[in-house]
Amino acid sequence: ERIGNQVDKIIEELKINPGSRQCLISIWDKNIEMDRLGGKQRIPCSIYYQVMIRNGKLNMIYNIRSNDLSTHWCFDIWLAITLQQYIASCLDVPVGNFYQFIGSLHCYKKDVKDIF
Repeated sequence: ERIGNQVDKIIEELKINPGSRQCLISIWDKNIEMDRLGGKQRIPCSIYYQVMIRNGKLNMIYNIRSNDLSTHWCFDIWLAITLQQYIASCLDVPVGNFYQFIGSLHCYKKDVKDIF
């Protein structure tokens, strides 16, 4: 529900302006999240996806504030790369580089046995 029509608008922008640096799909909403601090309600872990066409390929930067390696990382990375592939296919360009920045990558003790 946070993404809404952002993807469609970004695809249209990149069709018109392939060199754009402004194509950011924002998940974090300061008007909502600031009132949820301290565990009052869930706050999204994903912050944004930025896409750029460089050297004829669609690159993506995915910024996430917090990521549980054992239970969520594989789903988050799959979703982000699938989103990159979808946008690239709509633009008829190949997939380029994918960069993920994670503020806090963690694994809870209860889950360690499932990873190693």
